[in-house]
Parts: sequence; C-alpha cells; structure tokens
Amino acid sequence: MYKSTYMYNKKYKDQARSRKERQDFSFLYKYILMSFLIITLVMGGFFIYPYITKHTSNIKLFNISSIEVKGNEILSYEEIIKNSGIILSKTSIFTNKDTIITNIKKNNLVYDANILKKYPDKIIIHIQENKPVALINLDALYYINEKGRIYSKFNADDNINLPILTGIKKEEILSNTLPEYAITAIDFLKYSSKGIRILGMNNISEINCKDNKYFTIYTNDNGIPIQMKITNLKNDFSRLESVLNHLYRSGLYEKTKKIVINTDKKLYYASFGE
Repeated sequence: MYKSTYMYNKKYKDQARSRKERQDFSFLYKYILMSFLIITLVMGGFFIYPYITKHTSNIKLFNISSIEVKGNEILSYEEIIKNSGIILSKTSIFTNKDTIITNIKKNNLVYDANILKKYPDKIIIHIQENKPVALINLDALYYINEKGRIYSKFNADDNINLPILTGIKKEEILSNTLPEYAITAIDFLKYSSKGIRILGMNNISEINCKDNKYFTIYTNDNGIPIQMKITNLKNDFSRLESVLNHLYRSGLYEKTKKIVINTDKKLYYASFGE
C-alpha cells in the first residue's frame, strides 16, 4: 500500500513537472516570437518608411494640395506657408513634420507649432504665437511676450505701439527669467488690454518697476506719472480707474501733473498745474 501510494505521488509529481516545463517552454517561445516580430516591425519601418517617402514623393496623389492654418493672429496665412517650406502640389505629405515645424519656428513670432496630417494630401498647422505685451530696453528694444519671455528685437519699421518696461536689472533681463515685480507689471498690462478700459494699454507709454512692487505708470495722452503699489491686481487696478474717472469727470485730468495712489488706505494725491 505504501509503495503504491509512493509510486502514485511520484507519477503525479513527474506529470506536474512535465506540464510546467511545457508551459515554461511555451512562454519562452511566445516571448521570443513576439520580440522577433517587434524587432522586425521596427527595423522594417526604419528601412521601409524612407523608401515609401522617396517613391511616393513623385506621386501627385500624395502631394500636399490643401493647408489649413489655425491659431495665427499676428502672422498671415501666406507668411506661415512661406516659412514652412511647403510648396503646394509639389511637397509630399510624407515630408518629415519636424522639418516643417523647425522651419516655421525660425520666425521669432512663433512660440510653438504642431502639424496634423490628413492623408492623402492635406495638413493642418496649429500655431502658438508670441503675443507681445511690452518692449524692454537692453542694448536695444526687445519684445516681451505675455509669459515674460524676451523673443525678438524691435525694428523701427514695425508698425506696433507698445509700452516700455523700465527699472528691471540688466542681469535679470539677460537671464530670461524676469523677477516677480516685472511679471506683475506684465499682468497689469494684460489686464489693461481686457475690454474697454479707462486706462487701456494704448494709453500706457511706460511702466517703471521696483523691487517692492511700487510702480510708476506713465500715460500716453498727458505723460502723467502715476505712482502706486500693486498687491491685488484686480482691486488696485479698479482703484486706479476710479481715480482717473473722477479726474476726467471733474475736468482736472488735463491739469494733472502727477498722481500718487495709496491702495492700502484707498487715498490718492494729485498735483495740478496750468
């Protein structure tokens, strides 16, 4: 009886071991096969894609015949197409999109770009532009976008009127990482451009920044310096508009030479002259 049970257990163990070995071999076989297929596909794509690109570039069916551009406000459609290097009805849809993006981004007004291909012959170009909010003086005037990045030199032929930021240290400008008070000034300008404002961006000629968040804002129409501290942009801007509205309505604005606003105590001081 004991011997019979022993033989049964041994037979069972041998069968279990055999099944495990077959399972292990099956798994290993599938793993090797899958790896081989993946490597084949990758290598095939690596060699086949250039071949396809080369031999379809002359097939008119795959030549780009339609281009849609989205997101551009400053640059024209024609400028973007010219910068992209695409020649309609001649450039293949299989052209490397990174090459097209690199060409487009050579223009300093482009912050980022993306390409969507719609086979067989259409592409969509998505543009993110650098939207200038101010100029800053280094060795010359440079544009600053709404994220505080200096991206292009101002040209005297540029048909654009923007406020100038002053008071920022040269080393902070060169590091391309503006301090908090400079970012606050940029946010102030962005806020002034929203809707119809008593003090709109087009009536700000300069903002002089200081470390302690005290700003001197110069108007375009009368050259009036406005000194104020900004700690809460929305509230402080509303306070400034209230002061200017009062001066406009009372007829004193044209005589105003200087405005000092204490936003903490909601007081203001204005000096007048003939």
